[in-house]
Amino acid sequence: ALHYGVRSIPAVKAFSQAEVVGEFTGLQPEARIREFLARITPPSPLALAMEKATSLLQDQQWAESESLFRDLLDQVPQQPEALLGLAMTLLGQGYGHEAQVILKGFPPSREYARAQQLLPLADALAKSESGELPEDNDLDAAYANSVRLAGRGNLPSALDGLLEILRQNKNYRQGTARQVFLALLELLGPNDPQSRAYRSELAAILF
Repeated sequence: ALHYGVRSIPAVKAFSQAEVVGEFTGLQPEARIREFLARITPPSPLALAMEKATSLLQDQQWAESESLFRDLLDQVPQQPEALLGLAMTLLGQGYGHEAQVILKGFPPSREYARAQQLLPLADALAKSESGELPEDNDLDAAYANSVRLAGRGNLPSALDGLLEILRQNKNYRQGTARQVFLALLELLGPNDPQSRAYRSELAAILF
């Protein structure tokens, strides 16, 4: 105890190759202990793969991240973070039907709320793929065009089109345009500069 400077208990020290690589003294909350363990534990191959897939997703490298998320799900089926990532890569490529299946059957988890926020976009893309989007008037035609643009990966143009619809009718088809708009922002991610700018524009229109 003297050799390692232990003067009170509890005193927790982590060793690697006979060297102290981390330590803390006194009672600590669970969150602090988990943080300590995460810091001293080497990441697993699965964790590294998840980190790489998520990084590619954030860079909108849809196809590359899709492949990695599918590999992860082969190893850990129904893993919520990987499922959400896969659904987002599919949405980014315009594959509404497959994303819709994943999101509608999403397991209870901390990712569930995000999955539900993405569902309106999956529904819209699926209807576009099936030719089921309404085109009864000019706003319907503009909405269908915005969804098609999203399906082609042109997210800024899709968002611009939806904003114009909302300027003309805030409650277009019971809020459908607003829900798809918010789903596209979720797909972009909260740290995307475009996402923050578009949220401000939406707030200016709605409020």
